[in-house]
Amino acid sequence: MIRYVAGLDVGGTSGRVKIAGENGSEIGEYYGLGCSINTAGATRSEAVYRELVLSALKEYGLEPEGCLGICVAASGVDSPELEQLCREIFCGMGFDESVVIVQNDCEIFLNLPGNPSLVLIAGTGSICYGRNGAGEISRSGGWNHIVSDEGSAFGIGLDVLRHAGNHLDGRESCPVLCRGVQDKSGADNLYDLDRYVNDNLMDKGTIGSFAALAEQSSHVGEAAGTAILERAAGNLFLLVRD
Repeated sequence: MIRYVAGLDVGGTSGRVKIAGENGSEIGEYYGLGCSINTAGATRSEAVYRELVLSALKEYGLEPEGCLGICVAASGVDSPELEQLCREIFCGMGFDESVVIVQNDCEIFLNLPGNPSLVLIAGTGSICYGRNGAGEISRSGGWNHIVSDEGSAFGIGLDVLRHAGNHLDGRESCPVLCRGVQDKSGADNLYDLDRYVNDNLMDKGTIGSFAALAEQSSHVGEAAGTAILERAAGNLFLLVRD
């Protein structure tokens, strides 16, 4: 049986597994879907984790029993309860509990430097972690996409949809932004746009996929696109400041 170690980076939208042999030589990488365990829930998260990890092991002819250590850096691990839930999911796949390490996908980076450090992540969601000289860890943001996730792709995407709604309502002019939203959502009017947003509000990846339209809008000189990006940058700075 091949002995190996593995590291997982599981974000709200995508996931990655990197595997190395016990001598440190790289075996390979595998990419798949991700999820945030705090919003996706136990059943959905288990399905996503199993598909990602077991497919990666199958790709390289490995078994859970051969794992010497697996570090899971996962989006949405916001409490000891969720950390334990994530660990149990991996034990259910056949990994020994003693080899499973689970941390929030932002907090994990604090392990890299030995000095005081700060990490800011803005992906589908956003979160900030810091560690001082005494080793104390503080966090700001990242409390789900409705309460928090400032400056994230979800936050930007939702802002894009709001500005498109304003254009359709005649309250501002951003035709490039609005046309992009209409092409992507299939919504030709405010009624359809409102229905689309309500149907997809809890799907962070879908709403977040509209974020790129802000840059396109800003690139052609629309005030709406520039304002969206500036707000996002300001919100991320506030996470760092706090």
